[in-house]
Formats: sequence, structure tokens, C-alpha cells
Amino acid sequence: MVDLKDPSKPAGFVVALRDDGSALRNDGVELKPASLNPWYVLMTIAGEQTVLNWWEANEDVAVLNRRFWNGWACAGLDDEDRAVVADKLELTPNALAPLTSHEMDQIKAVFQARLGHQNIPEIDETIDLSNTHFLTAVLLDACFLSGEIDFQSSVFDGSLTFRNAVLDGDCQFQDSVISGV
Repeated sequence: MVDLKDPSKPAGFVVALRDDGSALRNDGVELKPASLNPWYVLMTIAGEQTVLNWWEANEDVAVLNRRFWNGWACAGLDDEDRAVVADKLELTPNALAPLTSHEMDQIKAVFQARLGHQNIPEIDETIDLSNTHFLTAVLLDACFLSGEIDFQSSVFDGSLTFRNAVLDGDCQFQDSVISGV
């Protein structure tokens, strides 16, 4: 049995939001701010959404984020596999082309600016978004997500969408809370 900070609220309810973006859930789980998670930074190279609901999201930002993500995530695919994934995502194979050197420079610059380093996650690592607090909509529409994805014990204050996404591995949501629509 978990001791709740506020017995009138559910276990995953955020009871404290700190100035640095971290938070405390009612069940005592400490949450890191999404803005400091390297996986989230990689998913939002062109910028974070500023709204809670997917239907109000900035589509231009979403398209650019999707390009960066898919270019990175599909880098190891050959042309045939890239075409198969593109078809499943309802995109052209060019949308999944490996990142250009200019795009890689942009990613490194964003990592440096947001995290203070340029250590970009490796493609074969678990996509670890566990114990994370997401303050705005997270759009993973038409994204290729390969390998294990861990959202365990995370809290989404906004929408989380995977429309037309390809998830090629296990996706864990145990003890997560999605408040958004």
C-alpha cells in the first residue's frame, strides 16, 4: 500500500510542481521535467508544443520535429526497409532519409542549448521517458519508434498522440497518467 500525500487525490496526481519543471506525484514518485530528457529533446528539436491539446498544436513545428526524429530513427534502414516504413507512416521515403550534416548540426546545437551537452541518444538504446512530467501536448504522429519505449510512471498534462506511428517494440505505460485529451 502506497502512502499518498493527499488521500483525496489519485496516486498519479501531481501534488507539487517545482520551478525547475520537476514535479512530485501523490504517490511520492519524483518526476523529471520533459525539457531535460534527452529523448524528449530529440523529439522536439524544432520546438515544444505550447498547447495541451493535439488539435491546437502547431502543425509546422510538428512536421519539422517529425522530420528530425524520423531522419534520426531511420538512419540504419536500407532503402527497401525505409520504403516499407514510409508506407506504414503514410509518408514518402524521402521524409525518412538520413539526416543531412546541416540537420545534425542543428540537433547538436539544440542539445547544447537545452541540455548543456551534445550527447545524442543512440538508436539502439531504450527510449527512456519514464518518471517524466510532460507539460504540453506530445505529438508522435507518423513517427517511427523502434525498440523499447518506456513511459512508466510519467505524467502527461496534455495530449499524447501516435496517429499513423509505427511502434516496433514494447511500449510501457505502467503507472502513467495521461490527463490531456
